[in-house]
Order: sequence, then C-alpha cells, then structure tokens
Amino acid sequence: MADNIGPDGEYLSLFTTIHPVDAAIREAFRLKHGTGSAVQNVGQGFHSIRKNTADAPRKIRDEANRILSPFISRGDIRVLDLQIDTNRAPDLGAVWLKYRNLRSQSDRKYP
Repeated sequence: MADNIGPDGEYLSLFTTIHPVDAAIREAFRLKHGTGSAVQNVGQGFHSIRKNTADAPRKIRDEANRILSPFISRGDIRVLDLQIDTNRAPDLGAVWLKYRNLRSQSDRKYP
C-alpha cells in the first residue's frame, strides 16, 4: 500500500494507506512533467496551457488523457467520467476524474 498523500502533497493520514494505482494517479496529476530526472515521463503539463481560450477545454482534456493513458493501457483503470471546468475564473481550469481501479475493483474520484 502507498502513503495517503493529497493533491497538494500533504499527508492526509499517517494511519491509513491507499492502493498504489490510486497513489500513482495522484502523483501523476500533482507532479509537473519533466521537472526532474526521475519524472521525465511522468506528470502533468497543465502549466503549459497559459490562456483560458476557446480551445483550453480541449487542451486540458488532451493532457488529462495523456496522463491517464499508461494506466488505461496497463489495465489499471477504466475512466468512468472526465469533466473539464474552465468557468471557475478567467484563467483557471479544473479536471474532475472518476475512475474504476481495476486492481482493487473500487471506484475512485480525483481530486
């Protein structure tokens, strides 16, 4: 099992753990892509989407799909719902993910 760490990198609990697949998804969405030698092929590139233009939702969805594709191709997860919200603020977007962890047979949400 993996440490129960939230999207902000802080421990959610010292006494509970989460499934490694769920931890890996959290980490992939939390880490900035290419920020170190250990994360050259892991992490998100949302920081490269600079403007909330008409094509921002597509760019955000494409990036979320890129992050999730290794988990899907390995048979770790099945995406149940992926929503993109660009109406929160002028230059702010959000990803809402619901997936089925096929290893633990449980449904999860992120964030």
